[in-house]
Amino acid sequence: DPHIRTMDGKAYTFNGQGEYILMKTSDESFVLEGRAEPTGEGNLTATATVFTAFAMAQFAASNDFTARDPNSTVLHVQLAANNTLQVFALHTGGMDYVNITSNCTELSNTSILLLDEVTISRPNNVTIEALFSSDISVRVEAKKGLLTVVFAGPVELMGETRGLLGVWDDNPDNDLTARNGTVLSSDASDRTIHFEFGLSWQVTS
Repeated sequence: DPHIRTMDGKAYTFNGQGEYILMKTSDESFVLEGRAEPTGEGNLTATATVFTAFAMAQFAASNDFTARDPNSTVLHVQLAANNTLQVFALHTGGMDYVNITSNCTELSNTSILLLDEVTISRPNNVTIEALFSSDISVRVEAKKGLLTVVFAGPVELMGETRGLLGVWDDNPDNDLTARNGTVLSSDASDRTIHFEFGLSWQVTS
C-alpha cells in the first residue's frame, strides 16, 4: 500500500486508485502528483495500491498541466519493465511530452539541464533526481514493482504546502488537511483518512 509520511513526519496509509496531488504550493507555482494503481498481486488486487508514476511541474503562475506556460517545465517519471524508469519532459511551450529516458540512462556522475529550470541526475540505475530552479528537489526510485518519492524544498515553503504530503509547518497535527480546508484529527481512522482526506486530493480532470 502507499505508505505516506508527511513533511512533518505524520505517517499513514492510503489505498486510493487514480492520480492525486501529493504537494502543491499555495501560489500554485509547483505541483507534485502521483498515480496509484492496484498491485496486481493475488487477492490483494482489489484493495492494495502502489505508486507507479509521478508528475512534477514548476509554473510561473498556474498549476494547470494543460496551460503550456512557456516558462514551465513538466517532468513525468513512470515505472517501466524490469523495474526501470521512463522519463518524459514537456517544456518551452511544447504540446507533447518528449521521451528523455535515453538521455537519463546515459547519466552517471553528470546531469542534464532543461530550459534553465530543472537539473536531472541519476545517482544509480533505479533513481532519478530533479532539482528545480526554485530549490525544490524530487527523488524518484523504483523498488520491486513500485515507485517511491522523496520531496524536499526551501524553508520559504513552510506553511505554503497542501496535499497528501501535508502542511509543512513542523506541526503534524494539521497535516491531514483536506482540499476544502477541513482538518482531520491526527488519530483519524484509516477509513476517515481515505474518504475525507485522501480522496479530496484526487485529480479529477
